[in-house]
Amino acid sequence: MSSKIQTLKGFRDFLPSEVYKRNWVKDIMIKTAERWGYEPIETPTLESYSLFKGEVGEDEKMFYKFKDLGDREVMLRYDQTVPTCRFVANNQNSLVFPFKRYQFQSVFRAENTQKGRYREFTQFDLDIFGVAGPTADAEVIAENIDTYLSIGFKKPVIIFNNRDLMKGVSYEAIVAIDKLKKIGPEGVITDMIKKGISNSKAKEYLKFVSQIKPDETIKIIIAYLEKSGFSREFYRFEPTLARSFSYSEGPIWEIVIEDYKVGSVGGGERYDGMMKRLTGLDMPATGIAFGFDRTVEAADELGLIKVDKVNTKVLVNKLGNLP
Repeated sequence: MSSKIQTLKGFRDFLPSEVYKRNWVKDIMIKTAERWGYEPIETPTLESYSLFKGEVGEDEKMFYKFKDLGDREVMLRYDQTVPTCRFVANNQNSLVFPFKRYQFQSVFRAENTQKGRYREFTQFDLDIFGVAGPTADAEVIAENIDTYLSIGFKKPVIIFNNRDLMKGVSYEAIVAIDKLKKIGPEGVITDMIKKGISNSKAKEYLKFVSQIKPDETIKIIIAYLEKSGFSREFYRFEPTLARSFSYSEGPIWEIVIEDYKVGSVGGGERYDGMMKRLTGLDMPATGIAFGFDRTVEAADELGLIKVDKVNTKVLVNKLGNLP
């Protein structure tokens, strides 16, 4: 087959049977979000490179950026969080705060492909703008549990931490520690050393983070989840959860499905600081990005998706003998 009619690596076509499955999951996620009071928005696929520059940390190497015909530096949307900060600033006079949004669109990252990870993929985001306290983070987390239970998962678990408890730990060390489950303690130490951190300091950082205990913010989140009717089987505190985005602050969390072993299917954090840097607004912000593709694959693998392969109905009208 000629290469010119093949899809690019990391980009996909979807057969009708696959689209039916994706729509089934999407519909549940939207209905759950709207039940919790979130409203839909959309943002452009193409944004100014300056909007993202310096905001996501090491992952900038995965930007799809280029110059357009007007010689402007632009890029394909890397995530939906950064553009939504711009959206809120541009439309603040038309929005009612606290503003709760959901967004279902493609994002683009030039990364190595693997199971459940592509160069164009879909994210489903939820965010709350305008609430400073941890009850907003707790509400998003509660909605996340509700979403995955509504899809039919039996063992969705939120693991959470507070990045504020890592103050004093360098960003380079945080990025390395975030890989702990993938590469182990020795791998984390080696990664830190490669980034110019001394061996003794690397060990000190890892020991410090491993011994972090829940603070008042985490206790408020746990109390909220308990009052919302979610038992402790659906969440746990994880001191070494770090989240590698440079804009992550305050409560951070990820969603894992314990009977689906590919990895996390979503992650969230508070990002008040980025909102201030990008827009100049003192606007508290927190939210989650679901990995929609991984969620669909997990639901399909576990046999949760309930759709007919073909929804078309055929009407046969027998007219009798024709002349």
